[in-house]
Amino acid sequence: MRILLVSQMYPGPDDPDLGVFVQQLEEELRRRGHELERAVLDRRAGGKRRYAELVWQTASAARRFRPDVVYAHFLVPTGLVAALASRSPLVVTAHGRDVRNVGAFPGIRPATRFVVRRTAVVVAVSDYLRAELETKVREARGKVEVVDCGVDLERFRVEPAPPGPTAFLCLGSLTERKNVALWGKETQFGLAARG
Repeated sequence: MRILLVSQMYPGPDDPDLGVFVQQLEEELRRRGHELERAVLDRRAGGKRRYAELVWQTASAARRFRPDVVYAHFLVPTGLVAALASRSPLVVTAHGRDVRNVGAFPGIRPATRFVVRRTAVVVAVSDYLRAELETKVREARGKVEVVDCGVDLERFRVEPAPPGPTAFLCLGSLTERKNVALWGKETQFGLAARG
């Protein structure tokens, strides 16, 4: 299958950590025999003007590559760029902030509704996110598939298990919506909790 991958986050020379998960997904799709072309932003710098570059990249790649499917990461702005730049079937992954932005900023709800109507399927990274999207955008009902991005227990296995009580390490935002229950003390940066 010919897949055009569109993302506002992809590792680049100045930002090698940006969207590593998207790069890993691309590598796995290639490993499975798919042919991929990219239209991506690989840097944080540039402000909103860089999205004009993404529009140009996506439209050019769609004309040249003629994908069987366009796979975009994030509903808006990336899914919107992909929806406008190509007539190929569209799959969009919703990651979280893109769903929370619906109703929080002017124009995001109608843009998200347009993207969802245009997609063949929306992939949500959790059931919580699926429910939130379906509540905010009724067109999403029946179009959302959940692909849980859980922890790779083989990669993060610690053997033998350390002595003492269970300890938890949370890398990322410790926000209520992520259901991180804290017992005991948090570190200054909120990276770890013990229980």
